[in-house]
Amino acid sequence: MKCAYCGSDAILACNGCKGAPGSGQHYNQVFYCNAVCQKADWVNHKPTCTALRNRKTLYHVAETAQLAFYAFREILFDISIDRVKEDKNVMYLYEGHYGTHGDRLLMPFPSHLFPQLQDKYAVLSFLTCTEVGYFFEVIDRLLKGTKGRFEEVTVQLKDTPRAMKLVATNNTEDAVDYEHYLMKITLPNGETYALNIAGAQHGDYEACVPWQQYVNSRIRNLESVTYKTFGSLRSMTQQLHYQMHNYGLRRLFELAVQSMSEGMQIWCQQNKMQLDNMLKLTEQAFVEKQTAFIRCIEHELSGLKEELEEASVIVAARIGDHGTKERPMNIHHYHSEDIHPRIPYVEPPGPSKGMGVHDSRTP
Repeated sequence: MKCAYCGSDAILACNGCKGAPGSGQHYNQVFYCNAVCQKADWVNHKPTCTALRNRKTLYHVAETAQLAFYAFREILFDISIDRVKEDKNVMYLYEGHYGTHGDRLLMPFPSHLFPQLQDKYAVLSFLTCTEVGYFFEVIDRLLKGTKGRFEEVTVQLKDTPRAMKLVATNNTEDAVDYEHYLMKITLPNGETYALNIAGAQHGDYEACVPWQQYVNSRIRNLESVTYKTFGSLRSMTQQLHYQMHNYGLRRLFELAVQSMSEGMQIWCQQNKMQLDNMLKLTEQAFVEKQTAFIRCIEHELSGLKEELEEASVIVAARIGDHGTKERPMNIHHYHSEDIHPRIPYVEPPGPSKGMGVHDSRTP
């Protein structure tokens, strides 16, 4: 390698843009022979370095938000799955029963049915792209300090690598062609990306890909794409739950948002930094802090679930208040402080050894 400033042999890569993901625009990795040359060349390298750092930050945001989303879905899973059948690229999920009266809200995630990590992520994200709206605060705090334009997008999909179908207990198959919700991020240099946290259900496991790549491979009709301001999806999802009488589910997600907010605050206090500053760390330091962050989220969400179970909170996720019986406590009036304050999560000393329930960083 040659020094970008003096042309001498060089082996020191610029740490600011080192390891930036690829994009439609190509940038060669920059090397220097010493810090003096790097400082002298900064006026030339700054525009490229800034663009690459912004791109790295965005990919870290997407990955972190996706891991938090998987944790949220696994801990507060709400689908009863009795068995699974694979047919070519279609996975059929056969629905089981929801408690004695069909009114249980939370179900244990059937990990034994999904030994492959990609299958697990697909099920965790199945029919949940609207629920990403409840992650507005997580994504917003991660994006703090990131310049650009953030939009929420509704699309109709084509040519997905996999499909999933829910089969009811009466063997009725859900045949609805659902729209998909994701985000479009435009960085200051004009690069655009699809932030697709719940894409695993369609076989798209990467949380962030160049926008044009996503358009070409997944969007059925570009003219049907709708754009809304960042944060609109959360209010839309709340209204949707209200219209479908899913009052218990809506209240559960509101409590989950509160728990995740508490988890983020605990992480910030323990690490003495704001969440977005984690994205500026070296790769190794980032991975360690990200692991601790996901564990904080898992701890708070698990605490919420335990409190709900201690209080015997049983509500209907899909039929609202109609037909439910023997509910010792109503989730609509439930607050986390009704039981007892949770013990804050404390990161154990020593190097981290994984990501809790998420042992692999990528599917």
